[in-house]
Amino acid sequence: AGTVLGFVDDPTYKVEEITLEKGDRFIFYTDGITESRNMENVMFDKVFEIFCKESCSLSPKDFIESLYEKLCAYSHYGNIRSFEDDVTIIVIDVN
Repeated sequence: AGTVLGFVDDPTYKVEEITLEKGDRFIFYTDGITESRNMENVMFDKVFEIFCKESCSLSPKDFIESLYEKLCAYSHYGNIRSFEDDVTIIVIDVN
C-alpha cells in the first residue's frame, strides 16, 4: 500500500532515492483491484498479494492478462463480470 495520488490539493511527500536494478518491477494499481469482492463479499486484496508473489516471472503483458482473468473469475456474478470501481494496473520492469 502507498500514498493516494491526486487526492490532496497541495500534498507533501517524503523524497527518497533508491537504486534500481535489472529485474526490479513496479506495479501501480487502483483500489478497484484490491477492493473487488467475490460473492461472499471477501475482498481481492490477499489474493492479489499472493498472485503478485507467485507471478513475478511473467512478462508485464502476461502478468496483467493473467491478473485480469483471475480478477474476473473472482468477481464473477452470474454471467456478468461486475466491478464496482475502476480497475487499472500498470506494470513496469527495469531492464
